[in-house]
Amino acid sequence: MHPVHRLSANEQKLLITTLGKLVAIDSSRTETKVVNFCEKFLGTIGVAAEKFALTKTRPNLIWSLGRGPAILVAAHTDTVPAGENWKSNPFEMSQKKGVLLGRGVVDNKSPLAGMLVATKILQKFESELKNKIIFAAVADEERGNKFGMDFLLAQKVFPKLAAAIVPDSCGQNRAIEIAEKGVLQIKVTAFGEQGHGSLPEKSKNAIFILKDFLRQVRRLKFARRTKLLTPTTIAVTSFHAGAATNVIPGEASATLDIRLPPSDSKKKVLAKIKTLATKEARRWRVPKFRFEILSDLPSSATTENCEIMKSTAAAVQKITRRKPQAIGMAGFTFGGILRAREIPTVAFGPGKLEECHHANEKVRSTEVTEFAEILIELLRGIELK
Repeated sequence: MHPVHRLSANEQKLLITTLGKLVAIDSSRTETKVVNFCEKFLGTIGVAAEKFALTKTRPNLIWSLGRGPAILVAAHTDTVPAGENWKSNPFEMSQKKGVLLGRGVVDNKSPLAGMLVATKILQKFESELKNKIIFAAVADEERGNKFGMDFLLAQKVFPKLAAAIVPDSCGQNRAIEIAEKGVLQIKVTAFGEQGHGSLPEKSKNAIFILKDFLRQVRRLKFARRTKLLTPTTIAVTSFHAGAATNVIPGEASATLDIRLPPSDSKKKVLAKIKTLATKEARRWRVPKFRFEILSDLPSSATTENCEIMKSTAAAVQKITRRKPQAIGMAGFTFGGILRAREIPTVAFGPGKLEECHHANEKVRSTEVTEFAEILIELLRGIELK
């Protein structure tokens, strides 16, 4: 048994400094600068990395340590836009009473910084590693994975994987995510009759038609759930209508974000929604609604007794001295894509899920340090075949 590696004061400083530099890069539209930073960091410690990109502005970076059956460790490099209501500059990480604040400090730049520092430390123990550890800094997780994980898997960049670890899911290092809801995101367009703003009675306002439909959607109930996942949810995430203040719109659209456990059929849920739309169109005597699928991602699960889960739980318990909880989540990580390819996958990380995509995103610095220590312990001790 090897002794636990606790980060030294200098290693902790490097970790937090690295995180601050990553936060300073706005990667909501392009990941180029983040990947360049990671490549430069790895270069200073003598680790070779390779870029893979479907398009120049959305690159991915891959590097590895050790040899043997391959384990993937993949963190995403993009963030959602900063948005509004920040109390400080979202791209200038601040620290107060041990709490770090800035866009991406939870989702997902703490895990990315942890991966980089873990790589530096694991170099010392590379001869001990029983598996080939493939690290991946991956683009486009927040907007659909087309330029990131989907591209890398389609290009067969990775060898056959024995398992995967996704530094994400934000369970404060106390939870290991092994199940995720599927994601179905759709755009719904309602049609009315455009008219003059002074004669509302002579037209059919598409805003009201779509509003009536959405009211019916909100009333839909889904009772099924699994051991780890809650029932299906439907969220209205955008609404667009109108060309001018004096024109009654003849068209209005909204986007729906639907999250489903494996027990619910996407086909049946979508059929229910379309039935409501058909009834609403008939009631208003207007053309049928138009539906466009924006994203369709699978629900997934990894068994609690698989080796990657047991090894991760052991590492978490060794570092935190607490037995971790197996959880499912409504959010979507790379785990869903990897499990769909029958790759046993776990996800864990620092911070709280409710901080993700939130203004004034924050995480405790101790959790960031703890995450890096867990990752080092896990990768040093794991042996998969």
